[in-house]
Amino acid sequence: MKISPGIRAFLLTLCASVFLVSGGVAQIQPPKGPPPPPTFKGPGTTLKVPGPKVPRLVSFRIIDGPFLGFEVMSARPTKIEAELADFDPKADTFFRPSLWAPGCFPNGLGPSSEPGGSPYKVRWDFPFFGIENSGKRCPMEIHPYREGMAPPIAAGEIRLPSLETYTITHTWDLLNFTTPSGKKLTASASKGPLPCELGSVGTAGTFSTGVVNDNGDLSFQLRNGFLQEDCRFETSTALVVKPGWFVKKVDWQITSDSLCNAFNREFGTQASSGQTVTFFFDSTAVFQVRFEATCMPDESHREKNSHLYKARLASIELVGPPGQKWQDAFK
Repeated sequence: MKISPGIRAFLLTLCASVFLVSGGVAQIQPPKGPPPPPTFKGPGTTLKVPGPKVPRLVSFRIIDGPFLGFEVMSARPTKIEAELADFDPKADTFFRPSLWAPGCFPNGLGPSSEPGGSPYKVRWDFPFFGIENSGKRCPMEIHPYREGMAPPIAAGEIRLPSLETYTITHTWDLLNFTTPSGKKLTASASKGPLPCELGSVGTAGTFSTGVVNDNGDLSFQLRNGFLQEDCRFETSTALVVKPGWFVKKVDWQITSDSLCNAFNREFGTQASSGQTVTFFFDSTAVFQVRFEATCMPDESHREKNSHLYKARLASIELVGPPGQKWQDAFK
């Protein structure tokens, strides 16, 4: 049987189509599109770890005080107690509730004790200090947890005591004053077992030496002469102030030169420990002093007694309650 060329071409085309449809290996896949962008959960769908409940202030009171000290180390603490509702003591074991006084105290203080209970009771010993805080109203804040866990809790304000400054301008008066406890300031000048209060006579004039009333002020004085002059001046018995009083300043003014000098032998004695040190500040007492002075002769003019060592107690400033006298400061 003879097949015409046209029929043969049709049959070849038909067979090729059948082969492409049935044979998957020969099929060409369409190109894939770009990968879809990543998806993120919205803010409303994130999980949030619950924090401690914000505490509430139930009560805030002063147990003892308020007090105001002159310096932080000697300030009598004001004892304060607060009660907090909804406070969880286990929420932050590394940070305890702290008390702050913005504008009146530089830092916050941790509790002195935590009696606990419900509501939760906390106590602080708060040492207010500084003359600049006299009569000041101090806002108080409690930070129950560390920063970020809960906001500070406003706890009202504390009105600090008003203080007044009293100045002893005629310090010689201290030698005639006796404290309520019977203490009395004394002053002496000696060279070994002998006094060195015989005076000084020379071409510069006649002068008192030793313990001298210098225009109403207590002073120690020594002058040069023909020979070397040595003298030890000292006060006995520190005058300690009562609680609520502070010694702001004890002003010893020293006059000396190359021939008359204490040569680094000017000392004070701490009222609390009895330790002798170089000049220092003591807010609790008018402290004891000791000056060991030496005056060498003027080789060019031995008869001229113009060289002078003088330690003068110019003034004493005391700080205490208003409406008092300086005599009321001492124990």
